[in-house]
Amino acid sequence: MRQRNFYWGLRQDLQTDIEEMNGDKNSFGKSGSAFGYITSRKLNESLSADTIRKYQNWILNTTGLIPNSGRFEGFKSSGKIGTIENKELQNYIMDLYQEDIPSLIISTNGYTAKKQKLFEYLEANVKRTTDNTTNFISVLELRPGEQYLWFTYLC
Repeated sequence: MRQRNFYWGLRQDLQTDIEEMNGDKNSFGKSGSAFGYITSRKLNESLSADTIRKYQNWILNTTGLIPNSGRFEGFKSSGKIGTIENKELQNYIMDLYQEDIPSLIISTNGYTAKKQKLFEYLEANVKRTTDNTTNFISVLELRPGEQYLWFTYLC
């Protein structure tokens, strides 16, 4: 009975993780579109204020999976993982939580670290102008901004 509860709860955890990853996938796609627009423009071509406004949230956000792994960790730490009779399923669960998800998190953290450099650059250089707007677009168009965008987008 305890295994059945674990399986049911694990299924719920995985469904929640899948929903979160689908949202993350959407967010990464929109960030990729934003960075692709900015980095694909021709030399000396100005960025469109309307397009940057459309993409601004995706340029300035970070995304990363926070897995629902508490149930797995509790089951594992109690020594009950070994009670799963289907060894193929047991190996799949162990690989998922101890290899696949950590690998995804490491990859995401690498991307976030690159994006953090862009955030620091923007924070140091974006200023409010006298007409109550900002120089956000011109900062993105400068060589350092363009380099941070390229590095984050392509790596």
